[in-house]
Amino acid sequence: MNGDEKGSPAGQKRPRVLGRARVGWPRALRELKDLLYEVYLAAGAPSLDEIAEDIDSADTEDREVPGAPSRDTVRRVISAPPLPPSQADVVTVAVVLARRAAWDAQDLAGRVRGLWVAARMAQGVGRPLDEFDDKLVLADLEVHPALDTGDARDRFGALPAYVRREHDTRLEAVVTAAEEGLSGIAVLVGGSSTGKTRALWEAARRLPASWRLWHPFSPTRPDAALGLVRPIM
Repeated sequence: MNGDEKGSPAGQKRPRVLGRARVGWPRALRELKDLLYEVYLAAGAPSLDEIAEDIDSADTEDREVPGAPSRDTVRRVISAPPLPPSQADVVTVAVVLARRAAWDAQDLAGRVRGLWVAARMAQGVGRPLDEFDDKLVLADLEVHPALDTGDARDRFGALPAYVRREHDTRLEAVVTAAEEGLSGIAVLVGGSSTGKTRALWEAARRLPASWRLWHPFSPTRPDAALGLVRPIM
């Protein structure tokens, strides 16, 4: 039995409806994900295998189907909150769903392209996670560096080796929920240099590389937050 299917009482297989992506900002990304989910439901909530078969069976000269997303990519396009990196994959999923739903595929493809570009152009606060290296973690996130004894930093890096503790499991649960679209807040309390900021960084770095991490602290934390935060439209 496939992961997106479950047995019915009669022993027949039926598709498991994919979850809806929960997106706050930017508005264009939220509208894109809502539109994709709407056409997915209008198409009868087909299984991932059925969508993949539609993609595979599309004519190689079919210009409305420009991509060849995998089964897992199709799932992320429909249900995952982040913006898919490939516009062609998003358009392909939209087109095959539109055809199943008897929608105007060409019109939907144009709308999807416009929303994808608008979402790609939108800039959030902070930096994408894949831009952080040890130096940025130390400078931007105020994580304490390792003590420099001899050439230790050259050999082992500026960040000390991380030792997991009980609270790391709880932080991972918050991060996993956030990746699935459920917002939350985690607060660590402890004395100076007990590893609070480092623990938060180790948890946050598990998120997809395109997610943005924001640590407002200049000129002051309240001023930075008020100056850069954007309302959710």
